[in-house]
Amino acid sequence: MKALIISRGVPTAKAPLNGIFEWDQALALKNANVDVAFLALDFRKITEKRFWGARRYVRDGIEVFELSLPTGIYRRGLPILQALCNSMYQKVVHHWGRPDVLHTHFYFMGAIAAKLPKLTGIPMVHTEHSSKLNKPLAAISSLDKKLANKAFAAASVITAVSTACNKDFSSIPASTKQALSSASGLSVDVLMHTAGKGFPTDVKKLDSSGKVPESLTTAKAFICRQL
Repeated sequence: MKALIISRGVPTAKAPLNGIFEWDQALALKNANVDVAFLALDFRKITEKRFWGARRYVRDGIEVFELSLPTGIYRRGLPILQALCNSMYQKVVHHWGRPDVLHTHFYFMGAIAAKLPKLTGIPMVHTEHSSKLNKPLAAISSLDKKLANKAFAAASVITAVSTACNKDFSSIPASTKQALSSASGLSVDVLMHTAGKGFPTDVKKLDSSGKVPESLTTAKAFICRQL
């Protein structure tokens, strides 16, 4: 299986938390013998000093495609950011190949990648982390609601980093799809199922190090335990 993780950045010495969840998962997938590539779209503000432009490199055995521009993320700019994402996706396909499944983290990155499933026919798994959705619907900003709805509507599967997070974002209208909690790390089998690869008989759940802390009997058991 080929999995493309679409991230808000790549962790560095200066910004160790930027894209850390996404990178940990890329390493876990690689350790599980998944062919994984990493598309980092770093749209932080200009005061965040870093490399500018587009580049491609290999880090820890993972092919990384990085675009860094000081655009910020805002309502009117979303079509531009989506176009940049689509353009970088074409570079990924040219150099690495067509993925079987897309995986986004955080609602704003899901919104930026939201056009890819329809354009490519490739299913998308979205994992939500953000505490900005951890409030009543009326208290969530209009921008955050718009971005979250776009991310959730585009995803074939929505996962949350915890049961509490799952409950928190359930007020977003587009999150009516069955959501899974993945507090201990998203199973490679969820990605395989979403990609149409089916479930192997022995379902393994991975933590961020790629170790197997728990083995479940069937894929259905995995899903049922996570609801």
